[in-house]
Amino acid sequence: MHILILSNSLVVTELFKLALDNDIKSEFKQNINDANRDSYDIIFIDDSLIDFDKQIESIESEIDYKELVAITNSDNEYSNKILQKPFLPKDITNTINEIKQELEKKNEPANVLDLEEIEKIKSIIELNEYEDKLNKKSTIDSLKSKESFKAKNKEAKKLLKELCKMDNKEVKELFKSAKVTIKIDFKD
Repeated sequence: MHILILSNSLVVTELFKLALDNDIKSEFKQNINDANRDSYDIIFIDDSLIDFDKQIESIESEIDYKELVAITNSDNEYSNKILQKPFLPKDITNTINEIKQELEKKNEPANVLDLEEIEKIKSIIELNEYEDKLNKKSTIDSLKSKESFKAKNKEAKKLLKELCKMDNKEVKELFKSAKVTIKIDFKD
């Protein structure tokens, strides 16, 4: 995690040094133009800085950041996070931890299923589709291989024979807008 602290106050700087862990990379500057990086996870900016408004504009136009925190003793229109003056090192730690949790939540995948469950479901769907294709082909093949059909009447028998002669496209075209139900029972 990279943090930039913009402040010209020795007290603010020392409080941050007390609060920050070793695993957090921090940079202390008095002006945004002196920043070493183009991107930070958190930028803390003290509202007592000279040209505070211009520095905020520079941050928003030139620096990539995930969260901007104003160090202030009043509401600040530039930031939705505020570190209220006066503060203690634990307030800094709490603010950083809160932001870390929010960032982790944003980065969490929204999947309800884990990847293993997704793969199982995919394989079941693929297997079902394959079995459906096999069943359709075997039914059509069975019909086409029969030389005689038993049907309720001569018209039904004639229809089945003609359907067996057609390819799939012709059958689809024939029954395109019709609602047809055909029941076929095979005797083994």
